[in-house]
Amino acid sequence: MARVTRIYLVAGVLCLVLGLAVSVDIIDSKAYPMLTVALPAGAICLGLFFICYIFENDAARFDEEQWTRLNQGKAAPRPAAAPQGVGLGALRPQKR
Repeated sequence: MARVTRIYLVAGVLCLVLGLAVSVDIIDSKAYPMLTVALPAGAICLGLFFICYIFENDAARFDEEQWTRLNQGKAAPRPAAAPQGVGLGALRPQKR
């Protein structure tokens, strides 16, 4: 599990526990009104955790495919240059 994924998981669980404690009046929300934001913040962090967790393997596979394509392009031999008068060379304006 990546570091960012773990951070989202820990933040989400902590905020959800804190938000549930506020919502069932274990912690007085009148004394600490900013704690009412903890429950929605926990839900958002857990949502981000699930998104990161789902796409973690796909991102690694994509990176591996891109490196493979990049390395294949460097290893391929370059074609020999076309002789003069073949290709775009014939379209050049003639000197007078």
